[in-house]
Amino acid sequence: FLPLGRLTLTYCLDMATRYPLGYYLGFEPPSYYTVMECLYHAIGTKGEVRARYGTQHDWVAYGIPYTLVVDNGKEFVGHDLADACNLLGIVLQRAPVQTPHFKAGVERMFGTLNTELLHTLPGTTFSQFEQRGDYDSSRQACINLTDLDRILHLFLLDIYAESFHRGLEGVPARHWEEATRNGFFPRVPPSVEELRILLGRV
Repeated sequence: FLPLGRLTLTYCLDMATRYPLGYYLGFEPPSYYTVMECLYHAIGTKGEVRARYGTQHDWVAYGIPYTLVVDNGKEFVGHDLADACNLLGIVLQRAPVQTPHFKAGVERMFGTLNTELLHTLPGTTFSQFEQRGDYDSSRQACINLTDLDRILHLFLLDIYAESFHRGLEGVPARHWEEATRNGFFPRVPPSVEELRILLGRV
């Protein structure tokens, strides 16, 4: 029961509906591996999340994005992501350096996750050092990866996706449902095995 380290969260958000597409949570530092796992989760169907995680709602969003907007973090730089996007028919757009407003939806989602979920859990390291004060994050940490994965599913599917979004002027889950009713069909790869190959490293 010793703390294993600080987790890295990589996630993908559909900007048309603000519905979460997928994420990857692990102890690996940011790298193409974390991006690849996030895209793999985002593109594939999510299966029986109600039975596995105890959510009230299914994870309905999936599919190959038409455009992927990323910043200039080292995990997004290099041939691996560009090659995977080319093979999957994804337009890869890099936001200019120091322009977080170019991907405001994702930045806002990070803020929501931090303030409404992650910083409420024991062991948080907070966003800024001065917020921590004399709080001993390592001593207070008591959530394992499996539990945090479940908590994230509950938050994303039962709270965030089902709550009114001011920027969207609606509920993300309802917008996704409306899009699919009006003729939007998510693009899917030929098979799960081929998706793994197409997302693989160069």
